Amino acid sequence: MEANGPDETKEETKGQKSRAERRQAESVPVTAPTPEPAAEPAAVPAKKQLDQLIYTGPNVGRGHLQQYAVFRGGIPAHVAPLIEQHPEIRTLLVPIAELSKTQEKIQVKGTHEHKAYRILEGVTI
Repeated sequence: MEANGPDETKEETKGQKSRAERRQAESVPVTAPTPEPAAEPAAVPAKKQLDQLIYTGPNVGRGHLQQYAVFRGGIPAHVAPLIEQHPEIRTLLVPIAELSKTQEKIQVKGTHEHKAYRILEGVTI
């Protein structure tokens, strides 16, 4: 096909774009494919929660260990020396799933959690 003028070339280009757009629209499925069910959907969050610990004790030092700090993948290097100095911290580092139970135990006099919390309240570093 020979273009006689600039208008015909533009129309032809427009026509090609619209055809290309139509082809692309035809290739997109109307409904999204359904994802394959996971083998064990509950296993992933449970493992993830085991890898995450939360510190339920009071703030220790000047920002060294903050209450409700969450640690993923283990205890960080800067906290390990604090645990050596104050083993009570270990009692108050719990999996996230046990947060409410631990908070309840902190409120009950005589529990290990309550004693650990009270000891750590006075710690300054």
